[in-house]
Amino acid sequence: MAAQVRCPICLNMVDWARAQTVTMTADNRTEPLVRREGEDDVVWSQRTLNAYRLCEGGGEPHVLPGKYGDFGQPLVIGVVGESAAGKSHLLAAMVGMLSDADRMSRLGLVVGGLDLKKHQEYLKNVVRPFLDQGRGIPGTPAGPPEFTDALWVHSSRTRRNFAVAFFDVSGEWLANHEAEVPFLGAAGALVFVVDPSRIRGLTGSSGSVTGDPSFDVVLNKIARLRGYEGEEFMPLPAAVVVGKSDLLRHHEALVERWFRDTSPEEELELHTVEAESEDAYAFLSSRGARGWLAPFARCAPSTLHFATATGHGAVEEEGVQRSPQGGFAPRRALKPLLALFAMCGVLGPTDLGQGEVG
Repeated sequence: MAAQVRCPICLNMVDWARAQTVTMTADNRTEPLVRREGEDDVVWSQRTLNAYRLCEGGGEPHVLPGKYGDFGQPLVIGVVGESAAGKSHLLAAMVGMLSDADRMSRLGLVVGGLDLKKHQEYLKNVVRPFLDQGRGIPGTPAGPPEFTDALWVHSSRTRRNFAVAFFDVSGEWLANHEAEVPFLGAAGALVFVVDPSRIRGLTGSSGSVTGDPSFDVVLNKIARLRGYEGEEFMPLPAAVVVGKSDLLRHHEALVERWFRDTSPEEELELHTVEAESEDAYAFLSSRGARGWLAPFARCAPSTLHFATATGHGAVEEEGVQRSPQGGFAPRRALKPLLALFAMCGVLGPTDLGQGEVG
């Protein structure tokens, strides 16, 4: 158990052992949950399954998952990118694949919900409709960041337990340098999602040549928050993902190379990440997209990836965005997250191969 935990909501430190255990009422009020005299561990554990810990720093009291600080400092992962870059779809695909117990066991991982209620709601309302029905996910509302999901991960390779929290933040909110993004002060890793349709000349004649504005705002805010200004590299693991790669693969040889084998087994193999990073770097730098390489240049360690969360552009059916029947297939969506897990110590560092990445 961590003695002090950085709250990603307000950035204050929480004395985890002394933080009050509470439950949430139907109208979102907190009620203290106190262990009864003589209550044994099994009964207490059952009563605290859906409990939270109260954080009273930073203005209005707010809650964190009940076991958030039980395993040392949590790993907070932020997903960064412009609106419509496909961040929410990519994260849903990642979490859905993490829920595949058989695949995770091949990596020595056991994954479950940290906040059981929130995790099950996210699976029911977002992940399963997306993966089972190809149903589109609405854009992230512009507003202060909140947990998208929080997981408990046990790694037999490192013999440790981890709390892993995900933040998916609106692109407009991220790109506004005046907007508050507190979780960046607690982030342990970032996923930067490159939207190839926003790169001029790549999929169309319109677009930018200067990069994703949300990337620059996030990198500069982190540098200031953590005192990295003036340093060449920030010690913050990052995975830069060229999303929507289905738009590129059939006419870009460097992209197609990584989609020839998209079997479930290949996605668990991380020894190819260095070669994929080299190809993705060469692709972006040669196609006038060096501005999107800022996270790779400033974060260490870092990796680069090609991925598609849907495998096909969405179409509208009865007012609902869906992937065309038979065309839906997330591909290479899990590998960027597994690379982050290796860089952050959830998986063994040797899983990324012998060469250095980033």
